[in-house]
Amino acid sequence: MTGAAERMRRALGRTGLYTDPEDQILAGELAAYGTALDAFYAAAEEVRKNLFVQTADAETLGRFERLFRTVPSSAGEDVRRAMLLQRGNVAPGDCSKEALERQLFGAGIRGEIVEQADGLYVNVLEVLGISEEAALRDAELMLPADLPANVDFGRNFWDTVDARGDPFDRMDAAGLTWDEIDRL
Repeated sequence: MTGAAERMRRALGRTGLYTDPEDQILAGELAAYGTALDAFYAAAEEVRKNLFVQTADAETLGRFERLFRTVPSSAGEDVRRAMLLQRGNVAPGDCSKEALERQLFGAGIRGEIVEQADGLYVNVLEVLGISEEAALRDAELMLPADLPANVDFGRNFWDTVDARGDPFDRMDAAGLTWDEIDRL
């Protein structure tokens, strides 16, 4: 007998409605109801687990992400979960530099914001499992509309320069701008 069927048998036994354990018809009905209820309880538990970003499985995380972008992130579940939680944590008036950096994380960008006289400069350190185009679209939605923002996906990191075997002193002596160096 299933768990639900056993619980029903005990409850009915206490009421006096189920007194003959040899009654095959009633036992069969209880077994059928119990099987259906067990399946229902399992499905309800799955739904309950997937109601919240904190406990959702990978497939449901993808569904939550599709609320914001057409292609879910390919980052790990922990990063995707943190991005979604941050995205849902944006509050009106949350316009400090730190709050904007957290909002960028929700948009799929790990980066730093530098406040400049002519707007914001966003130095993208890492894109979190989405394309740069998707990250830029999401960032534009998250950043203040009244401030121009320069989102820099530059790839000129020290590790990249070192890997090219091109010493910084030699590049500096060439008199190149950072934009020219980025195109190398």
